[in-house]
Amino acid sequence: MWLFPIKWLNDQCYDNLNQMGICYTRLKCTVIGGAYSGICALGLGACCVVAKSCNKQTSDKVVYFKNPGYPRFDTGANICTMTLQIRDPDVCQVRLDFIDFDLDQPTLGDCLGDKFRVSSSGGTGQIPMLCGRNTNQHVYVHVPNGGSATRTVIIIFDTNSIGDYRWQIKMTQIDCRPGRLPGVYPPAPNGCLQYHTEPTKVIESFNYGNQYLNNLDYGVCVERAPNTCRVTYRVVGDREWSLDSAQAAKDRSAVGDQQCAGDYLLIAGGSETGDPPTADRYCGGRFNWLPGAVTDAPVVSKANGMIALRFHSDTFQDPAFARGFRVRYEQSSTGLKISRNTNVSDIDNYEQRYSNA
Repeated sequence: MWLFPIKWLNDQCYDNLNQMGICYTRLKCTVIGGAYSGICALGLGACCVVAKSCNKQTSDKVVYFKNPGYPRFDTGANICTMTLQIRDPDVCQVRLDFIDFDLDQPTLGDCLGDKFRVSSSGGTGQIPMLCGRNTNQHVYVHVPNGGSATRTVIIIFDTNSIGDYRWQIKMTQIDCRPGRLPGVYPPAPNGCLQYHTEPTKVIESFNYGNQYLNNLDYGVCVERAPNTCRVTYRVVGDREWSLDSAQAAKDRSAVGDQQCAGDYLLIAGGSETGDPPTADRYCGGRFNWLPGAVTDAPVVSKANGMIALRFHSDTFQDPAFARGFRVRYEQSSTGLKISRNTNVSDIDNYEQRYSNA
């Protein structure tokens, strides 16, 4: 007989296949249509994984949304939706992890075939329309928290019968109360479509290696690691950077407002060492702090506050120089003492400071 309460309902867990789920009783998991494996709550509960396909709705904290034939590819024309109902007033964001994401490739940067869209009730920040291959990418959907009204996030896959397609999206509701539990996604700062918490990691543009998309403008944010004040960015391998530029020799590196007027990755305060003179916009056929270079070289930033990049693309791109970017960031210390105040910020201040960059 248990003489103390055991808190376990609605806690996140991982099943035997390392899929994220919620700790429920086996009966409740069966009732909601989930599959359970593994144990939780001192063996009194089971890790329940919920997976659904087209035109369903759910309020589960973690749910996997898959195309009808998954893991096989499908080919039929369809409009497939998933509606996530958010009833917990402490939830302010939904994170979408693209475990598998294969749709039609864009045409000159525009999604004219299969399309992925997101809509939300009262959401802030627009989620771009996506297509192509985006496996292992993620996005945050910001929704207002508080109150008793149910909010919704709707995922829409609009597919045709010309090519095949496949997807598996993990939808996770993010609790935005203070405090952070191990293994639980943290909320992203305002204005961040993507948020990374690792001190070093490889980040890449949507549909990298094929063709990036037109009309994008989104923030990629990184949690600043303790006692660090320098970030070094470098391409992972040869020819892993290609953004259209306004210069004649588009195969060379391009830096600054004039050469990178349309498409660019914004890195605040970048230079060879992070010291002035610095530049913010980078594009061209090579990634380099120096404009006009024929080889790649690291870019270093010592900008204060939250680490926030911004990718922007206009309405047109040269397809010969539109593979996108694949960059590794690495945080390190320069021997300076960093205040705690530089660890938490808001991208709104960042946007105001660099909106004319």
